[in-house]
Amino acid sequence: MQYLVVDSGYSYEWVATSNGETPDNAAIVGMDGREPFYIGRATMDGEKCVGKIVKSQKVCLVPKTGKEFQYKKYDILCINRIKHVGM
Repeated sequence: MQYLVVDSGYSYEWVATSNGETPDNAAIVGMDGREPFYIGRATMDGEKCVGKIVKSQKVCLVPKTGKEFQYKKYDILCINRIKHVGM
């Protein structure tokens, strides 16, 4: 089992995107075969629901009731390095 660990030197944000677009700072959280996948979220029934993004499929896959639902518009989790300013 692997875990996403939060490092105090970074901040995380959701970035709106679609159709398999992945910003350079998108958080890679695992592999689907040979391809990396990312954490995504999409609006399902009026609520933000977490899923996975596999770039080649160009959708965010959100699980519900044993099925995966596809969303072409979604948010992707991105990582930003915090710049520390000297005093």
